[in-house]
Order: sequence, then structure tokens, then C-alpha cells
Amino acid sequence: MCLDFVSNRYAGRDRKEIEAWKVIRPEKGGKFSFPCYGPFRSKRNTWLTAEVVDVENITGQHYNCGFHCFETKEGAQNWANNRHNVEIVKVKVKGILARGRQRNHSCIVARHILVPKSKI
Repeated sequence: MCLDFVSNRYAGRDRKEIEAWKVIRPEKGGKFSFPCYGPFRSKRNTWLTAEVVDVENITGQHYNCGFHCFETKEGAQNWANNRHNVEIVKVKVKGILARGRQRNHSCIVARHILVPKSKI
């Protein structure tokens, strides 16, 4: 997943928690994975930290990569369309690295993410 358009870049130092929407793949044992990250698995309800690396999108804009989340559930649903075995969850993020658009929906790129425990 990569931003189609980068509107703002940030240092990622802000510790204010904000809510966003993320597409995950539920795994056995209460774990989850991200559809775009291959074999990565993690427990829920644990803060994760992304390795910050400069990336370039298809239009040549640079930004620091991290956890891509949508500002609306509608945006996450649009991205998840036609993907199997996924769940759309409300997450907490902090350390915003960039804001922009992905598939014409507002997207946040964050340094830190917390995926809550499943309600099931």
C-alpha cells in the first residue's frame, strides 16, 4: 500500500493518539497480520513501531513509510474490496509521518499502531 498523493509530511514525534481504520487479516491464537506485509504476525492490543524508511510513490513524491490507515471506515472498506479473509478495525495511531490520499480516500501514515483485541 502506498499513498497515491502526499499532502503533508511530518517528523512522527507527536505522541497524541488518534483513531483511524485499518484492514487486517485475523490469524489463529488471537493474532493478526497485515494483508500487504507477508509473513508478519503480531498480538492484538500491543503497540507496534514501524521502521521509518523513505519511499517514493508512483508520482515521485517522497515520504516516510509506516502504518497506512484510513481516516474513515468507508476508505478502509474501499481498499479491502475483493480481498478475502480480512477485517476492518478501528485502531489507535500516533507519530504521524504523512497524510495523503489512497484510492481517493484520506489516509494517515503513522509510526506507531495499536490494533485492539477482537470483540469476539
